[in-house]
This record gives sequence, structure tokens and C-alpha cells, in this order.
Amino acid sequence: MIKYWCKGIVKIMVKYKALLLLILVMGYARAEARPANDNYWRHIARSSQIVVVNTAELFANGITQPIVEITRSGISIMRANYQQFTVKVQDTLKGETQEEITFKIFIDEEVYNYLTTLQQTEQVIVFLVYVAELSSNYLANYFIEAGLMAYTAERKTTIKNEVLWHKQIVEENLYTDFTVDENLYAKVAGYIANTTNSSRQFEAFESLEYLDQVAVPYIILQLNNFNNLAIRGISLRNNWPGAFEGIRHYGPHLVIDALTAILNQITGESFGSIYNGGSHEERLLALNGWRVYLYKLLNN
Repeated sequence: MIKYWCKGIVKIMVKYKALLLLILVMGYARAEARPANDNYWRHIARSSQIVVVNTAELFANGITQPIVEITRSGISIMRANYQQFTVKVQDTLKGETQEEITFKIFIDEEVYNYLTTLQQTEQVIVFLVYVAELSSNYLANYFIEAGLMAYTAERKTTIKNEVLWHKQIVEENLYTDFTVDENLYAKVAGYIANTTNSSRQFEAFESLEYLDQVAVPYIILQLNNFNNLAIRGISLRNNWPGAFEGIRHYGPHLVIDALTAILNQITGESFGSIYNGGSHEERLLALNGWRVYLYKLLNN
């Protein structure tokens, strides 16, 4: 039944791709718990750029408090919007070194109140992800305290060391250091191969989802698949508490795009919003994020 839903929404996904990307950037992690420390590894894995900026310069851009409007029926509505900031980079902890950076933050009441608590802080660390479709940097985490935090020398050292560790995990293939179940690997490989066959694609998605947690390591091992999907669409049951719809729909272009959506479905984790396609750089960020996740999973 899910496959028929998916076929029906492919054209809609393409038409509204930019809007859907914006929604994913601002809220893909709404259902997860507030971030624990753990050397900030999730924050780092989701970020294409991590920079240190002066707090005063951030506030000099102007942070507008959300406006509360009262409708004719007496209902209060919070008018929250994205605000753009352009600041000088004092230090780069991850990503390309640059003198200045521009990014956007969605300012609602909670975010505004949090930012005001940082006014007495000399510097802040900002975790950013670049979304090519929108040509902008955004906070890499939904929760504001995971995307922008007060600078300390200890925190900077922890983050820089973790960035280097992630690089080593990926370059030395440390995430592959476990005993592979060859039968399960082959089963997952068969389902992945079928995602490029229009008559088998949606059944393959359902089969991978049905395997659940046991399939996760084997999906990640085979995530480096940049082949075109037979059909640009995938529909997954929405398991999040309080979800406003029972099925969530995406328009992935490549196999890797769809597999990250399935991994998110199974684990609740996310390392990049490529469920509706993305740039090569965005796909590499997601790929390496999931590789780091696998290493952490195996070495809990």
C-alpha cells in the first residue's frame, strides 16, 4: 500500500522541494531528545562548518524578538522568522577556513530567550550546515543550544579533537572493524540493488525497513551508492509521537538519499537532509556522519 502512496506524491515532492528542504533544516530533529554532551559528536557529524565568532558582532546584526499577534478570535500567534547574520570568523574548528561567514537562524521565543542569555559571553561556537538548494548556512541542529553555544577553551579543544577523531574513523575505515554476517550483508545488498528497478524499488524499501536495527550496520557499509533510483520517491510510516500525518513522503534522487531516510526511520538519527536529494558535498557529509555513527554504535 505504501508504494502507491509514494508513486502518487513524486511530482508534488519535486515541485515543493525547496520548501521541504527548509522544513527539514529547521525541524528534522524535533522528535529527538535534547542533546547530551558525548564530546559533541552528533553536533560535529551533522555540521559542515564549525566556527567561533564574537558574540557582540552577532548581536550587532540585530536579533528581533518574535512578535505575538492576537487574532480576531482572541488566539495568540507567534510570528517567528529566519534572521540572517554575517560575522567575522575568529577560529574554524571544522570546514574550510574563511574570514567571514553568513548564516540563518530561525528565531522563535525559545531561541530568542536563549540567545539573550549569551550576551555576556565574549565568544560563541556555531555549528552550521550548508544547504545547496537554498544557498545558505543554517544551524546544524534543531535545538538552539546544540547549534550555538558559549565558547570555552576546554569546549574548543574537545570539539577539535573529536573532529580529528571523526576524520580518522572515516579515513582508516574504523567503522568496518566488526564481524560481518555475510548472509545478512548479501540480503541487504540484494534489497539495495532492487532500488534501481522500478518494479521492485518500493518493496525493497519496505524490506529494508522491516529488517529494522539488525540491518543498520549493513546499510551503512553499503551507503556509498550514488546510483539513480528507478523512481524518485519513498514513503515511510511516521512513528514519531504527536506526528500530524501517518505517512511521511520524500523525493530522493539517488540510492544514498533513500537509504539515509530509511536509516533515520529505523534509528531516529539524522546526519544531513538529503532525503529529497542534495549536492555531492551534502551527500558526503551524510555518508561520513553515518559512518561515525556506526563506529560509535559498535564501540558504545
